[in-house]
Amino acid sequence: MDRATRLTLATTLTMGAMLVGVACSSEDAPATGDADASAEASSGTSGTSGTSGTSGTSGTSGTSGTSGTSGTSGTSGTSGTSGTSGTSGDAGPRDAGDAGLDATVDLDASDDAGIVNGCGRFLNRTAPGAPRTVTFPNGVAPQQYSPPCIAVKVGQSVAFAGNFSAHPLLAKGGNAGGPLPVVAEDTGSAHGYTFTTAGTFGFGCANHAAMQGAVLVTP
Repeated sequence: MDRATRLTLATTLTMGAMLVGVACSSEDAPATGDADASAEASSGTSGTSGTSGTSGTSGTSGTSGTSGTSGTSGTSGTSGTSGTSGTSGDAGPRDAGDAGLDATVDLDASDDAGIVNGCGRFLNRTAPGAPRTVTFPNGVAPQQYSPPCIAVKVGQSVAFAGNFSAHPLLAKGGNAGGPLPVVAEDTGSAHGYTFTTAGTFGFGCANHAAMQGAVLVTP
């Protein structure tokens, strides 16, 4: 075989081999469109984004604490005791009888009768025009004379007003010789007695020993 023939044969074989290789490549390699599809198929689609979670509800506010009770009020302090009353001043002299209407006259050492029926101090009724009435109950229940101890001057009268039948009046203690009845006066509702001598003349109720008093007569 000459050189030209061999060259032609080699060229033919080379081209045939190339054709065979192209054919094989065409069968093995997918088309461009298919390749893109395959690529898309291989890549997974993005997943759907998850929705945001629901926000939690706010916690319930705590209830306010109970207010404390008010403290107990302190007790009031103990009231101070009242001061002791002062003693009464000494009475004026016996011969100063015309002083005040409500002044008192005390017995002195010269009164030989002494304290009569509890009377050592007497309401002064020696002034001219001063009331000189001793009252006692109109009912039957006993009650002390008012005033029970009264001072007058010689020549002045003392009236007694009340229920004489329930509280008969009679002389009781002191100096003798006064105008008060020795036999109980048990009638009427008013009687008057004039004192003509100085001294202390007691009187009382014949039915109730606690009802008693005295008239001090000064010169």
